[in-house]
Amino acid sequence: MCLKLKSSLMVVASAAGVPPKSCGSLCGWRYQAGSSHALSSDLAFISLCDINKEYPVEVVNRLNDQVSDEVIRTLAAFRRELRIFLHFSETAALEAGLSPQQHQALLAIQGSERQELTVGEIADSLLLRPHSASGLITRLERSGLVVRRDGNVDARQKLVHLTSKSVGLLGQLSAAHRSELKRLRPLLVNLLSSL
Repeated sequence: MCLKLKSSLMVVASAAGVPPKSCGSLCGWRYQAGSSHALSSDLAFISLCDINKEYPVEVVNRLNDQVSDEVIRTLAAFRRELRIFLHFSETAALEAGLSPQQHQALLAIQGSERQELTVGEIADSLLLRPHSASGLITRLERSGLVVRRDGNVDARQKLVHLTSKSVGLLGQLSAAHRSELKRLRPLLVNLLSSL
């Protein structure tokens, strides 16, 4: 049978006579017909217990056994470079008179296909709760950086647009970010290719 973890890790095991429903709800596992006895993968080791028991599988995480010190060093270096870029981005936004979150909101709106977003879409894009995104948009609106307009389909739904003031500000910030990313690109590509 085929066992599927929520993380999409697939392992295949064979155990004749186990009905598909026996553990369908256990940890998000899904059973399908299979024919091999492979009980391990890069991330986990699977052992079948007595198939008549309530919990027929046991997962033992072997992540630490599978990752080399070199991979860990590469991940640490990659994370450091990402943090350096984020620090650059936050500093650049603050110097332009924006909070980092305001900069991200402007970028999300202008970067969207329609160049307008609802408050809910901004919340999703910035991983915020809707009421937090609403407060953020209200502060941007008071600063003259965004306007809310009625939606084309539903007038009750407000769409958030950038003003010419914020378009110019975002253009300057984006040019600086592009230069910084160009500087970091060779290092990031090298780190990613070593994984």
